[in-house]
Amino acid sequence: MQEDKKVTFKEEISAMEYEPLDEVEIKLVKWSLILGLVSLVVFYAIAQMVPGAH
Repeated sequence: MQEDKKVTFKEEISAMEYEPLDEVEIKLVKWSLILGLVSLVVFYAIAQMVPGAH
């Protein structure tokens, strides 16, 4: 009969190896941030121009 060992999140994270991001992943993060900021500015501008939008 095996005894179940409870593994905590901290132990699991400390056992993982460091893996740097790939170029594609870095591009995805950058484009996502840019898209989010641009969308925020566009929606804010629309809310200011349209009466009763907020």
